[in-house]
Amino acid sequence: MDKSKIAFGVSRSSSWDIPFYADYDIQCGCGAKDHGIFVEFEHDGYAVQLIFHKEVSWVCHWQTRGWWGSLRKRISGALTVLLKGRLDFEESFMLCNVEHIDSFIDALEEGKYRLLSYAEKLKDEKPIG
Repeated sequence: MDKSKIAFGVSRSSSWDIPFYADYDIQCGCGAKDHGIFVEFEHDGYAVQLIFHKEVSWVCHWQTRGWWGSLRKRISGALTVLLKGRLDFEESFMLCNVEHIDSFIDALEEGKYRLLSYAEKLKDEKPIG
């Protein structure tokens, strides 16, 4: 296999040399380690799948003043989950310079190449008839 071009803010997660699987950790451009994304490429014998995983958290201390504001926000969130059955929120992820964006694109291309070459081998190995 060719040497990986991935360099900045993107790293290969596993060192397994499984032909139908590749995974990458992508850091957020803000530099925080706690809200990156995890990207998996999988091939199940029929289709190539690209799966993005992101851990999202709800912080009750964000933009509150004192313990009372924090407690009120916690109770509000708990009641929302109890009555609505879910919390709706979003979290941003940023690729913040050309090198970071290029590394993300390189990871996508590398994962795609690995799985397409595996799919081609599968197609060649399948018996006809």
